[in-house]
Amino acid sequence: MARNTLRSILGGALLLFAWLGLPGLWQWVRNPAPVPMAFEDYLNQGARPDWVQLKGVYVDNLHRVQTLVSSRNQSPRPSYAYFPLRLGPGDTRPVKVFLRPVSYVNSLPVAVLAKPGEASMEVSLRAQKEGKEALQEVQVVRLLDLEANADVRKAIQAGSSLPADPDLIVVEQNGRPLGGHDLPALILFGALLVGFAATFLGSKSPRAQVPGP
Repeated sequence: MARNTLRSILGGALLLFAWLGLPGLWQWVRNPAPVPMAFEDYLNQGARPDWVQLKGVYVDNLHRVQTLVSSRNQSPRPSYAYFPLRLGPGDTRPVKVFLRPVSYVNSLPVAVLAKPGEASMEVSLRAQKEGKEALQEVQVVRLLDLEANADVRKAIQAGSSLPADPDLIVVEQNGRPLGGHDLPALILFGALLVGFAATFLGSKSPRAQVPGP
């Protein structure tokens, strides 16, 4: 009985490990470094590859989508904001790519994205210098279904005031795929799961009774 339980726990731990880690690792194997390309070329290629350094991006703040999250006995509260990425204010094609930002200055009509390591004041000064409608360069990674599942995409599509592509994708600013640099953390996570299972089983195992004198 104990062996069967151990096998079940270890199997569940391995499945969880695979579910969390393998999709990101496979994304990194196919795309181990950000690919520089123009945003128009990226759209023409079906929003591929997954990890890119995009140039010529119009980060539309006038039509951003604010999602809400609600829990029991609480009013809905703001969750993530998603910005339509377009070729410019006159771009009429359905929006294919929505950006989940990490750091930006909230200006109109575009949100000015911070570059890695850039302070908010520096972003503001750059926005004044380059202009509020300037096309930008941004490094993004495509979010997998674990973070951008069908419900998230439906919420974005429902909340968008612009026509959205039925097969829209979500990317994250300054993100990166789960890669070889994350293997030690994944291995440690798996070892902790196995260790917890072994400890749990050890505490539940029957102990032999030593007869008294």
